[in-house]
Amino acid sequence: MKAYIYKLTGGGMTYYGSTKRNVDLRIREHINDYNGYKRGKRNYNSSSFKIIGLGKDNFKYEIIETFETDDKDVIRGVEDFYISNFECINNFRAYITEEEYKEKERLRNKKKNSQRVKCPTCNLEMNYSSLTRHKKNKH
Repeated sequence: MKAYIYKLTGGGMTYYGSTKRNVDLRIREHINDYNGYKRGKRNYNSSSFKIIGLGKDNFKYEIIETFETDDKDVIRGVEDFYISNFECINNFRAYITEEEYKEKERLRNKKKNSQRVKCPTCNLEMNYSSLTRHKKNKH
């Protein structure tokens, strides 16, 4: 099956994407998602919206790579190459290794657990990681 890497450009910005489907259809989905977001029908904000929001006359798209594969990891890996090596507005990488994911989660948990919070019952301030134990032992 054919896979495509495409880029949206406009307003001095570039966004990279990938699809196994028709690229024209995928771009229309970006536009429909943006319109749904603006109407409050979608709850996520894709980084592509920065370009789509310029209006259809103010951005363009092009296929930058076509190759044969059915493997989503291969497709995301190629997309990630562009995201990682060229200037773009993509908020997230397309593919990360299991080790990268584990490290990202470790850092996220470390940050969350070190946040200072107050016990809703006694108003005592502590690290988030201590809150559950505190509630069991003190209340």
